[in-house]
Amino acid sequence: MQIYLILALLFSLLIATFAIQNTAVVTISFLFWERPVSLVLLILGSVAIGALTMFLLGAFKSLGFLRKQKELTSTNNKLNAKIMELEKKISELEVEQEKENMDEQEQILVSGEQSEQ
Repeated sequence: MQIYLILALLFSLLIATFAIQNTAVVTISFLFWERPVSLVLLILGSVAIGALTMFLLGAFKSLGFLRKQKELTSTNNKLNAKIMELEKKISELEVEQEKENMDEQEQILVSGEQSEQ
């Protein structure tokens, strides 16, 4: 995280140095509009607009990730609940199967005793 801060400061220093060295007045033309502007303001304004654009794009991307994470968390919770439900059913079926096996063994023993008599 500190490396990003250092890189951002270095980039800001380079932009500021470039802007200070280019102090001439230039004319900006757009369609029917013309305006004289200091080159320093043009450079700094362009950097600010670029930074704002990147921030907004990053924010939209982060919001998309958060929405997807929330959706996946919800799906995961539902699936975990389903797993718990199925494990409970398996446990109940195993107990039921065990009882049936014991009943069958008792019947075999009882029928074996009756045949011996």
